[in-house]
Amino acid sequence: MARGAGGGGRREPTGKYDAELRALEGTGLGDVQIDQVLALVLDHVRSSARQAFAADRAASAAEESHAEWWSRAGPLLATLITPERYPVASRVGQAAGREFDAPSDPRRAFTFGLRTLLDGVEQLTGDQAG
Repeated sequence: MARGAGGGGRREPTGKYDAELRALEGTGLGDVQIDQVLALVLDHVRSSARQAFAADRAASAAEESHAEWWSRAGPLLATLITPERYPVASRVGQAAGREFDAPSDPRRAFTFGLRTLLDGVEQLTGDQAG
């Protein structure tokens, strides 16, 4: 494993990339597929981290709780997003809002997304072996 100058235990970018790629070696994927799978997973992790950071920052800066915001904004939103006009958005938005008790749940989205991605990679590697 390559180490950065000064030996502080920090990997050089190429050493980091090599270590990440090694986790996918032996899966039956070709080299380009390995690079694509790694990019897909890393992009998901970066995006999820940004969303979680933004949600945490917004929550700490908020002057009211999610419940207070929903009690104030909910009636207005209910007049704008009616089941007659937006049946799917209305149904899904209400279900997600009840489940998360917030507009979204970035940590839960990360877990769901990563599980879904890895299930797809597993399917892909099975397809390559067969």
